Amino acid sequence: MRKEQFEEFLSAHEKRIYHYLLSLLGNDSDANDVVQMVFISFYEHIDRVEDLGNFLELEVVLEEGEPEADGVREAEELLAALAIPQSALVDRAYVDLLEAGGKGEPSRP
Repeated sequence: MRKEQFEEFLSAHEKRIYHYLLSLLGNDSDANDVVQMVFISFYEHIDRVEDLGNFLELEVVLEEGEPEADGVREAEELLAALAIPQSALVDRAYVDLLEAGGKGEPSRP
């Protein structure tokens, strides 16, 4: 992802992500801080795969004993906040995508 593309992404989604975080944290300053951390982490976790493009790995960490359904719900909320449609998800490794000619089936949560 080029710098210009990332900046476009930021401007398109910053308010939505801020409001999502504000609803979770209840504090403007904390929400702004976390928005910055989210975008830094987002940029650092973009995988650039030759012949495939750019991918973002989304990981949800559960507390011990926390139900898997909570993690699925949190992942779905993050996808919505980042405006990432279900159709953009893939359910296989990059090498499998390369072998399939870059075509992946949507992941089913």
